[in-house]
Amino acid sequence: MASSKAHVLSRYRNRRGLVGGEPAADEKENEATAPLPALRLGHAVTALDVTVTGKRTLPPKPFNDASLIAAMCGVAKFVRDPAVKKILTEADGIGTPATRAAILETLFERGYVARAGRAIVSTETGRALVTSLPEVATTPDMTATWEAALRAITEPRPKHAPKARRRAAPSKP
Repeated sequence: MASSKAHVLSRYRNRRGLVGGEPAADEKENEATAPLPALRLGHAVTALDVTVTGKRTLPPKPFNDASLIAAMCGVAKFVRDPAVKKILTEADGIGTPATRAAILETLFERGYVARAGRAIVSTETGRALVTSLPEVATTPDMTATWEAALRAITEPRPKHAPKARRRAAPSKP
């Protein structure tokens, strides 16, 4: 990428008349790390090399036992909200190391997922369940909310300053 960045930059500078001819070797090194110039809407640029390749976007690979447990540990990377991401990162994902396998086993027992070779795939029942639930119940955000509530219960709260004593009301004559 850096060499193509330098090539595009040197050609851009040549086109603008800022650099004549091919850049010197030390200029190439400097250009390799230099950022591209800022472009504005309406600026004309010339594409030097364009290649069309016949590729297709592939769906993500299906989960297997190991990759699903790893996803449960690193579920924070599937979350966009920074506060939720922080809670899930600190909590080490969904479940505990002792409960993750049991969670998967429950999904199999209830028919929400099934095996297709080594892959774990959702069943019609599992997809119907997810579709019927409110969105908040189908995202890791709810787990983060529960985790934050559990922490609030288990973590000691800072001691507040002593409460001020009430003064007795002045007596009326």
